[in-house]
Amino acid sequence: MEISDDQTHKILTAYKAKREQEKARYQRLKNDPEFVQRNRARAKAYYIANKDKKKESYAINKEIRGAKSLLHYYQTQGREDEFIEKYPSKYKLISDSQDTPPS
Repeated sequence: MEISDDQTHKILTAYKAKREQEKARYQRLKNDPEFVQRNRARAKAYYIANKDKKKESYAINKEIRGAKSLLHYYQTQGREDEFIEKYPSKYKLISDSQDTPPS
């Protein structure tokens, strides 16, 4: 499906106008206590509903952060090769995490 330049321009213009309207609406509502309360309630409900996924995400990130911290230590000492030999699983974890986008 080919899209002409005019159609592309029209789509982009409509998108920009919609984003500006959404931003203006948020700027209007952000100081309204009722809006803030509803927004916090929605966020809390989402967090409660997805608590297990959050815990899993924290556990995975904890392992990755620990491995990166250890790698950084070895790099500052100039012994990165020793880290790769000594902790191949941690090195693989770091290299795999860099290939995937953050979630």
